[in-house]
Amino acid sequence: MAQTAECLCDQVLPRLPVRQWVLSVPKRLRCFMQRDGATPNMVLRIFLRVIAQSLQAHGPGAAQADKAALHIGAIAFIIRLGSSLNGHMHFHVRALNGVFKEVSVAVEGESDAQSLPPGIAFHPASAVGQPAVAQVQADLRRRILRAFVDLGLIEKADAKKMLAYPHSGFRSMPVCASKQKIVPPWSGWCASL
Repeated sequence: MAQTAECLCDQVLPRLPVRQWVLSVPKRLRCFMQRDGATPNMVLRIFLRVIAQSLQAHGPGAAQADKAALHIGAIAFIIRLGSSLNGHMHFHVRALNGVFKEVSVAVEGESDAQSLPPGIAFHPASAVGQPAVAQVQADLRRRILRAFVDLGLIEKADAKKMLAYPHSGFRSMPVCASKQKIVPPWSGWCASL
């Protein structure tokens, strides 16, 4: 794990703020994810979409931008076992704490203002505190349960009951935030929000 984090820091991710998000789903849904490869991919897509929407909403520099033009930078890990080697599929996503926007770069000294290939601007997210995390959790619970109902894996009444539970068996949180690089979760830089 430490070697992977080091490789990501040194060779993959730019030196920008990083936040690690972790999603665990209820035991009742895990069996579907263990059996069918498409189901965890669906859950991961929902997870990434909700993270992206949260970062877009909390990026002050991206407030006026078209949401379709904003993108996140993230690496996802699908973990299939728990700490005691039990079947516990969950997701770790290391996302840059902000959004990217494509910008065109004008050529100086040209009268017709030709532009070079587009550049990229990074808009860091701010105020991703407890209210934002609570909203991410609520959105994840609702969207993932709706997707399982739409696939016919659980009944609508059961999803409604699960939503009534305090956390519906879902757990999602940003585990680790760093100013410049990814750090292992056991280091002093990490804190739960």
